[in-house]
Amino acid sequence: IKPGPIMAATAEFTITVRGHGGHAAMPHGTIDPIVVASQLVSALQTIASRNTDPVEAVVVSVTKFHAGDAYNVIPEQAE
Repeated sequence: IKPGPIMAATAEFTITVRGHGGHAAMPHGTIDPIVVASQLVSALQTIASRNTDPVEAVVVSVTKFHAGDAYNVIPEQAE
Protein backbone atom coordinates (compact mmCIF):
# COMPACT_ATOMS: atom_id res chain seq x y z
CA ILE A 1 0.00 0.00 0.00
CA LYS A 2 1.29 3.40 -0.99
CA PRO A 3 -0.23 6.88 -0.74
CA GLY A 4 -1.37 8.57 -3.94
CA PRO A 5 -2.46 7.25 -7.31
CA ILE A 6 -0.98 3.96 -8.47
CA MET A 7 -3.18 2.95 -11.40
CA ALA A 8 -4.17 4.64 -14.64
CA ALA A 9 -7.35 4.89 -16.65
CA THR A 10 -7.92 5.42 -20.34
CA ALA A 11 -10.21 7.67 -22.31
CA GLU A 12 -10.81 7.43 -26.03
CA PHE A 13 -11.54 10.24 -28.42
CA THR A 14 -11.95 10.67 -32.16
CA ILE A 15 -11.32 13.91 -34.01
CA THR A 16 -12.28 14.25 -37.66
CA VAL A 17 -10.66 17.04 -39.68
CA ARG A 18 -12.49 17.72 -42.93
CA GLY A 19 -10.80 19.41 -45.87
CA HIS A 20 -11.12 19.48 -49.62
CA GLY A 21 -9.28 16.65 -51.31
CA GLY A 22 -7.77 16.43 -54.74
CA HIS A 23 -4.86 15.09 -56.76
CA ALA A 24 -1.48 15.28 -55.01
CA ALA A 25 0.05 16.93 -58.08
CA MET A 26 -2.25 19.93 -57.54
CA PRO A 27 -2.11 20.63 -53.78
CA HIS A 28 -2.84 24.32 -54.31
CA GLY A 29 -6.44 23.38 -55.20
CA THR A 30 -7.03 21.45 -51.96
CA ILE A 31 -7.42 22.04 -48.26
CA ASP A 32 -5.19 19.28 -46.93
CA PRO A 33 -6.64 17.74 -43.76
CA ILE A 34 -3.41 15.81 -43.13
CA VAL A 35 -1.44 19.01 -42.55
CA VAL A 36 -4.07 20.35 -40.15
CA ALA A 37 -4.47 17.05 -38.29
CA SER A 38 -0.68 16.68 -37.98
CA GLN A 39 -0.48 20.07 -36.29
CA LEU A 40 -3.32 19.01 -34.01
CA VAL A 41 -1.37 15.91 -32.96
CA SER A 42 1.61 18.11 -32.07
CA ALA A 43 -0.62 20.44 -30.06
CA LEU A 44 -2.24 17.54 -28.18
CA GLN A 45 1.18 16.32 -27.08
CA THR A 46 1.77 19.62 -25.26
CA ILE A 47 -1.24 19.11 -22.97
CA ALA A 48 0.79 17.09 -20.50
CA SER A 49 3.87 19.31 -20.66
CA ARG A 50 2.20 22.73 -20.55
CA ASN A 51 -1.10 22.34 -18.75
CA THR A 52 -0.40 20.11 -15.77
CA ASP A 53 1.85 20.23 -12.75
CA PRO A 54 5.17 18.52 -13.63
CA VAL A 55 4.95 16.26 -10.57
CA GLU A 56 1.53 14.92 -11.60
CA ALA A 57 1.33 11.73 -13.65
CA VAL A 58 -0.29 12.59 -16.99
CA VAL A 59 0.08 10.95 -20.38
CA VAL A 60 -1.57 11.99 -23.65
CA SER A 61 -0.96 9.68 -26.60
CA VAL A 62 -2.31 9.77 -30.13
CA THR A 63 -2.15 6.14 -31.17
CA LYS A 64 -4.14 6.01 -34.40
CA PHE A 65 -4.18 8.34 -37.41
CA HIS A 66 -5.99 7.54 -40.64
CA ALA A 67 -6.27 9.68 -43.76
CA GLY A 68 -6.98 8.48 -47.26
CA ASP A 69 -6.35 5.23 -49.08
CA ALA A 70 -4.32 6.25 -52.15
CA TYR A 71 -0.73 7.47 -52.47
CA ASN A 72 -1.44 10.18 -55.03
CA VAL A 73 -4.64 11.68 -53.61
CA ILE A 74 -5.04 14.27 -50.88
CA PRO A 75 -8.00 12.93 -48.90
CA GLU A 76 -11.22 14.69 -47.94
CA GLN A 77 -10.70 14.02 -44.24
CA ALA A 78 -8.29 12.78 -41.60
CA GLU A 79 -9.33 10.96 -38.45
